[in-house]
Amino acid sequence: MNAAPKLALISNPLSYTNSRSRPDLLEQMEIQIEQAGGWSAQVYDDESLCDAVKVALAEGCKLIIANGGDGTIQGVASELQRQQRSDVAMAVLPGGRTNVIAADLGMRGATDALLHALLQRWQNGQLQLEKRAILRLAQDETPDRFGFLVNGAGIANLIEACWAFRERYRRWGMFGGFGTGFYVAMRLISGLLGARVFPIHQARCYWNHDGEAQLWSDHLAAFSLTTNEVLPLGVSPYAEPGSEQALKGFKATVINGEATAVAWRMVLGAVAKGLGLSHARGVITGLPQQVIIAADQELPYHLDGEAYRLPAGHRLTISRAEDLQLVSFK
Repeated sequence: MNAAPKLALISNPLSYTNSRSRPDLLEQMEIQIEQAGGWSAQVYDDESLCDAVKVALAEGCKLIIANGGDGTIQGVASELQRQQRSDVAMAVLPGGRTNVIAADLGMRGATDALLHALLQRWQNGQLQLEKRAILRLAQDETPDRFGFLVNGAGIANLIEACWAFRERYRRWGMFGGFGTGFYVAMRLISGLLGARVFPIHQARCYWNHDGEAQLWSDHLAAFSLTTNEVLPLGVSPYAEPGSEQALKGFKATVINGEATAVAWRMVLGAVAKGLGLSHARGVITGLPQQVIIAADQELPYHLDGEAYRLPAGHRLTISRAEDLQLVSFK
């Protein structure tokens, strides 16, 4: 009887990079996995993704490689959390559009070349693993979600407006990263000239640093919470990335309507390791144990690029879940 496969490749063919690669690329990658004694699956929705992770675990896989966008990676990580399988390592390949999680782990480049290098390290017993925190999102009666980056309120509004802008001007080359950069630059310039950067939402924020959650604000402009060490454009959310303090919690920043000169502070924060917002009026930032958002009106939020809505009268509780073992190429 053949030994159970020890690794699995779970790919989303519809993700941005995968869908634009040469037609035989996924097939060639799956052949590499088979030759290494592994198992492969292609997934197209949440249900098939969860089923694929369960099969990989049942087959005895100790390494699961997620090949897709941030949403695909978040889905695999979430299922590992639900199954309480902290003994299984996870690697990510940049098969999506922004690939925030992959970049944070040093997984940059062509997916097939990264897979080849990954398999070599796996077979030689030279994989570099690191424990990474992941966020748990509990929304009333909805099953818990898990992920690495949550953006909500005005940030979610801007992201969705950016998506619409890129779609509207895709014929002018605005559909990809260039369009995103152009849109962000336009919004920052308008903010620097005095326009409001984020719309105000009727929602309450409860902040729990050490003990009970305390009401911080009853109206929100934006919030961002992450366990990533590096965000897009090389921005670090921590004053000291990789420090003992940063690794103990998750980084959270919440802005309300009292904040002023937000655009100027965001520019400063991009070049000063997030310090531009740290002492601003109308802003709370730090490493909390828990953040609760209570919506008085429907509130948009994004988890690793996937869009969700918090209905009026509902609460979203964000805390740190059990750490994952992730493969790092840094």
